[in-house]
Amino acid sequence: MNEHLELLITLQDLDRELDCLGEKKAGILREIESLGENLGNAQRKVERIKARRVERTKERKKKELEIESSKEALEKVQAKLPAINNNREYTALLKEIETDKAKISSLEDIVLDLMELLEEEDTRLKESQNLLAQVEEEHQKEKAKKKIEIDRLDGVLEEKTKRREKTAAPMEKRLYQNYTRLRQARKGLAVVPVSNGACRGCHISIPLQTINEIRKNEEIITCAGCSRILHWVL
Repeated sequence: MNEHLELLITLQDLDRELDCLGEKKAGILREIESLGENLGNAQRKVERIKARRVERTKERKKKELEIESSKEALEKVQAKLPAINNNREYTALLKEIETDKAKISSLEDIVLDLMELLEEEDTRLKESQNLLAQVEEEHQKEKAKKKIEIDRLDGVLEEKTKRREKTAAPMEKRLYQNYTRLRQARKGLAVVPVSNGACRGCHISIPLQTINEIRKNEEIITCAGCSRILHWVL
């Protein structure tokens, strides 16, 4: 077999292996990123519940202060009753008292509702924190597994890359540049075998005379259709 053609075939095989390994590594990195998104979602859920609890606690305290203020105002109004001798003023004062009592009752209902909501939030917070703990544990386990796989792939990639460099080193500069250009233009496939009388890259039929030349694997012959370098599988 032609020495340069043999190097090209070996280089193509190594590049395809490197491409596959690179894609596999990229897939694992995407999985790690997805794990991070799941963890982030669980963390944000806990933070949202905490934020709601803070706001509702503030609202509850605000309403409780309003109740205290309203009760003090009511006591002051009620204290005036014994000193009132005018029926009209007495009636107006009673109406004011009823209004204050209704306001206090309404505020107390709001406080009770807020307390119920806070209890529900406490339950949701506990559930979300438990879920977050599970997600964090799973995240660490899966991340550790995938880190081991990434390290293994990096080792293989390093070994294959060194082999590639060693294979490419003795190649003529023009030939290597042409191979690189073809790989970029043909989706990573620059060197292909002939199969059933056609180029395996673009599937165009090859003349019988050319096939006979390709069978020898003694020359660099390119496809008339896609310009890929052709060879015969022995």
